[in-house]
Amino acid sequence: MDLSVWNFIDNSLNRFQKCFSRKAAFNWFCLVVTAFIVRTDKLGVTSFIRALSLDGAQYECLIHFFRSTAWNLSSLRTCWCKIVSEIAPLYPLNGRPLFVCDGVKCSKEGRYMVGVKKHAQESQTQSKPQMMHGHLWGNLSILIGSNDKLACLPLSTRIHDGIQAMADWEGVDVSAESHIVQIMKNACEAVEVFRKNVYLLADRYFLTVPALQVLNAFCDVSGFKIDLITKAKKNIVAYEEPKKPPGKRRGRPTLKGARVKLNDYFEEKSDQFRKTTAFMYGKMTEVEYYKVDLLWGQGLYQKLRFVLIKYDNGTPEILVSTDLNLEPLQIIEAYAKRFRCESLYRELKQILSAFNYHFWTKSMPKLNHFRKKTDPDPLRFITDPKDRQKIINAFRATEMYMFASNVAMGLIMMVSIKFEIDPSELRYQRTPAKAKPSEANVSIYLRKLLFRGLITEPPNHITDLIHKHTCRCDLLDYQNMA
Repeated sequence: MDLSVWNFIDNSLNRFQKCFSRKAAFNWFCLVVTAFIVRTDKLGVTSFIRALSLDGAQYECLIHFFRSTAWNLSSLRTCWCKIVSEIAPLYPLNGRPLFVCDGVKCSKEGRYMVGVKKHAQESQTQSKPQMMHGHLWGNLSILIGSNDKLACLPLSTRIHDGIQAMADWEGVDVSAESHIVQIMKNACEAVEVFRKNVYLLADRYFLTVPALQVLNAFCDVSGFKIDLITKAKKNIVAYEEPKKPPGKRRGRPTLKGARVKLNDYFEEKSDQFRKTTAFMYGKMTEVEYYKVDLLWGQGLYQKLRFVLIKYDNGTPEILVSTDLNLEPLQIIEAYAKRFRCESLYRELKQILSAFNYHFWTKSMPKLNHFRKKTDPDPLRFITDPKDRQKIINAFRATEMYMFASNVAMGLIMMVSIKFEIDPSELRYQRTPAKAKPSEANVSIYLRKLLFRGLITEPPNHITDLIHKHTCRCDLLDYQNMA
């Protein structure tokens, strides 16, 4: 059995070694990522023990790893971005990578979990309540692959709400800024690693003046450009460019011109819409569009390109781009690829169960389900250094758990795109896909490949670690699996 796929994963994980001050912590990180890929049950840290048939005595070591001081998440995220920029098959638009940013809410019932807060549930499905308690994660991803197999690879997933009171604590990387500003800064940090101009795909929630101010300030300082491609609300208002008055006038020059309700253009400019076909959601779709460049943003008045779209079913939509050189068809097709982030969340939940974490501490104030917005955050009353440190450790453990799942999912996606996998090695499917195998199929394939390789193939770093931490009696299980 050829273990070249696992050697690729092993070599990728070995590049993280410089981010750990102790080799034992690095070894546990490799085992956790491997367990994320191959585990079958989704019951927290104990599933890692069962997935790799590790000795049960290693459970305490595994728990200690998530609260270890031997790693720093900032350096790990930087290293992961560098790995992706060098080995991942990036999907370009005009030679620039496509970043995707979004927020995802995860319901949590733990009374002593850090960052749990009451959130409004925007999902339109009837199976979810209007309000929920849980975590708000800010996700930054990048598109890889091609139109045949396009994947949204996670770069960074961080808790962005419910922890602002910890911003002034010592030894914790937490920001008191809003979710939108934090995710824009996360994108700027990633661009500093990629060293390229990029496009950032986002939904209409991120079209705000603070978001554009963060991106503009970063572009002025770094020299790299981040152009936002997003969607606008139907009631959006923009402004024409100010007309130059005849002769000289006293006072400050006018910053904006006439006020424009873009939604009215669907009727007023209906005769100027152009028909074309766009590649969207895996097929060619007929669309009508009209483009116009206008000023937007109260007090900012930045010129943006607006693309008004009518789909074949008559649904109107307004897209926005900060890049005035992008053609309307490019904006339409690029924004349609933003939906790949929803597929990413599905894979993280259903394949890796990345949101099934259970890190908590008694030092955390008990969650009050009836706390009002005007009430002070209970974290502000935590003054004991020991209690603060325990809360910080639980918070770091939660984010490390999510980061390890991001690395595992990214490696699965790269294997699916970069390697030619024999369909006979995959699980049975009534209707096999013509494109590259799915992440679920690749995960099952890697599981079979790993256990066969433990017996039949030359060892690598991962298999050596599994043998080292496995009960001797469990070696017979590997032989049966092989």
